[in-house]
Amino acid sequence: MIDSAMYEEEGIYYLFVKSERNPGRILMLKSGSPAGPFERADEKFRFPYGFKHGTILKITEESYERIRAHRFEYADN
Repeated sequence: MIDSAMYEEEGIYYLFVKSERNPGRILMLKSGSPAGPFERADEKFRFPYGFKHGTILKITEESYERIRAHRFEYADN
């Protein structure tokens, strides 16, 4: 494992794992307690795009809608 991030909401633990064998992030789920084995969630959840880096950041619904509505401009490098 290269790195990971964990987030808990309503008793479900979400573990995002990046490893040498898997270039993207893997989402794993567990109910109740973060101790013990997690279940891979490949078939239950898909990200809208692939990503390799990042973290979990909780935002409000209002902030989410503002981000979705924003027109980002990207500079050519």
